[in-house]
Amino acid sequence: MKKQGNACRKQAKHLFILALLISLLNSNLFLNFLSSHIFFKVANASSEKSVLFSDSLLPYGQGMINDLVKRAALRDKSCEPEKAVSVCVVGEVAFPGQYEVCLPATVLTAFACAGGPGLNGSTRFIKVFNGDFCQAFDLYDYYSTGKDVTPYLTGAETLVLEKKSAVVRISGTVCRPAIFELLPQEMTAAGALEMAGGLIPETGEQVRFDLYREAGESVRHFISREMSRSELLSKIAAVKLQNGDRLFFKAVNDSSSPFKIELSGAFHYPGELVVKDNAKLGDVITLESLLPGFAGEYAELLRISPQSEEYELISFSIDRVLSGEAFADFALQNGDRIVVFFKDDFSRTAKVAIEQDLHGKQIFLWRPGLRLSNLVQMAGGLERNASSAGELIRKKITGNGVETSTIIVDLKKLWSKDERYDLELEPYDLLLINGNKVK
Repeated sequence: MKKQGNACRKQAKHLFILALLISLLNSNLFLNFLSSHIFFKVANASSEKSVLFSDSLLPYGQGMINDLVKRAALRDKSCEPEKAVSVCVVGEVAFPGQYEVCLPATVLTAFACAGGPGLNGSTRFIKVFNGDFCQAFDLYDYYSTGKDVTPYLTGAETLVLEKKSAVVRISGTVCRPAIFELLPQEMTAAGALEMAGGLIPETGEQVRFDLYREAGESVRHFISREMSRSELLSKIAAVKLQNGDRLFFKAVNDSSSPFKIELSGAFHYPGELVVKDNAKLGDVITLESLLPGFAGEYAELLRISPQSEEYELISFSIDRVLSGEAFADFALQNGDRIVVFFKDDFSRTAKVAIEQDLHGKQIFLWRPGLRLSNLVQMAGGLERNASSAGELIRKKITGNGVETSTIIVDLKKLWSKDERYDLELEPYDLLLINGNKVK
């Protein structure tokens, strides 16, 4: 509490200067400033990198926060000093500091006066300290009901906004497509779908579910399943999510309209191709469609965002698609571009790989600074039956030929941020993880 009080006093001088500048502005200019610097701060930050399905996705409740900040700015501008209380708002808010909040004021009011959440701010954890007493509030309750149930302030409180925990993107035929911050107990595909309000009614009895996972600089397709609407929740309840996951739900209609994709590289007939609305990768990637000498272990799908007109890279394995593995096949979207490399070209590109029992060998492009923990995350995490130790197979070209060495890796300590365990990878490294024990 003492550290928080010191932080507030240090920022008092800056707040005085800010208040002086604001007083010189008329209300229209002030609101324009807020709109461009506070209300859409999170949205603009997310658009720096194109998202998988749509740049129009905003954090859940962002519109309600925008309205709160606007109302707080107009309300406190005309507030008399004797009708205000002083509250300290610190942590991951847009503008932390000491605020004079017009009465009657709630926790939500003070939060809005500080500009709402910053780029890393959580709206699931607002802590309110009053002496030795502490309460925590989840703004998702406000988003779902529209009612402010947070307590009134007396002026002795300090509000602390925590950092975000885990964030996932949910889009497709759901009622509330958005970017959601999920609590640990909500980190399943079923929990995420429930947060998004479920599927839009009357959009088809069959539903396709695709899960995409961040893999370094790209996004990797992780799961694809098609099932009836009635069995959807039970079948995806066991699908565990990770921070940054992207979920896409699509109702499969009988009367689907075709769209265009583009094929590039080792195809017999590269160029535009018209496919059905429910087409999957496996409908296009066949042995008959590929030229001899294609690289089967790695290919790329470039997916464009209509708003930003930027591509995002999704990597996949042609060999896995051709073998009929369900989790390797996923739905195509309008404008997708599929790039298949030739073996000769791909062999000259530095790569790293991870091999586990269930998913087999997965290959990724090497880049400087890539570490073991990054490789495991790119592969979708450790499998449930993974051993606590792995083997890092490293090959080096010397004057005597190729030398192979094996390094035993403690997988439990990969995320300890200790570089002795989370080793930096070199080109052509292979991480072997067996289900029971290391051979």
